[in-house]
Amino acid sequence: MRKLSTGLVVAVLGAAFLAGCGSSSKPKSNTSPAATAGGSNAAATAGGSNAAGKLSPQQRVEACKRIVQAPSTLTASTKAKLLKTCERVGTSTTAAHEFTHEACLALALREPAGALRQRALRICRRAT
Repeated sequence: MRKLSTGLVVAVLGAAFLAGCGSSSKPKSNTSPAATAGGSNAAATAGGSNAAGKLSPQQRVEACKRIVQAPSTLTASTKAKLLKTCERVGTSTTAAHEFTHEACLALALREPAGALRQRALRICRRAT
């Protein structure tokens, strides 16, 4: 059985990073899922896990755009749709969750029909 594609894992972890950018009264741990799983450049560039809650709205938008523009198998139209969602990520937690869901689904649906695609879709449901 093929393993899930690296692009899917990176996108989900990057999107989860963005979804966690809202304010929280709980302290953040020193290691984020993105950092422990090899991480995405967007998460590292944005300042790591402790900085996630401290990102400005504009920094969240820029991190989102970097995730979308990273090399992947997404079509240009899908990337354009995700970039539109990125514009709202800086001002809305709901938009961050929407981005996570859209990016995950777009990558999952690129997989051939079968068990791998179904597993990826289950991951998408849990990630949002």
